[in-house]
Amino acid sequence: MDEDTKSLTGHWTGVYDYPDNVDEAVPFDVNLLDTAGHLTGTIHEPSTFATATTAYANLTGHYDGQNVLFIKEYENSTDQNHYVRYEGTLNQVKNQIEGHWTTVEEQPWSGPFIMNRALGQERKDSLTAKETIDVRS
Repeated sequence: MDEDTKSLTGHWTGVYDYPDNVDEAVPFDVNLLDTAGHLTGTIHEPSTFATATTAYANLTGHYDGQNVLFIKEYENSTDQNHYVRYEGTLNQVKNQIEGHWTTVEEQPWSGPFIMNRALGQERKDSLTAKETIDVRS
């Protein structure tokens, strides 16, 4: 698959950190769908705010070239009723995004994040793009 047209669709794993090491870094998993540069998906991560053990969120955004922008909106939680804006840079082989997140609040927080395409995902994506092979017994 051509590197310029390679989809970001797939499973990604990442970690974000808090400013000034206020708390431990938080790992997260993303299931991402790329439709011609428009991004949608779901995120789950350990909950750092609410009593639940896992926090769930929806993702919407886009990418153009190496610039990636998406908004994370937490689901069903009054304690986490805020949006988080992620802006990052996609590497040339399209398997890593690195940048900063910022809360969309009156007094925003910000910190670094990095996410990587899950191992084996690139191969799976390239296989789905190839023609189906007819196997006969």
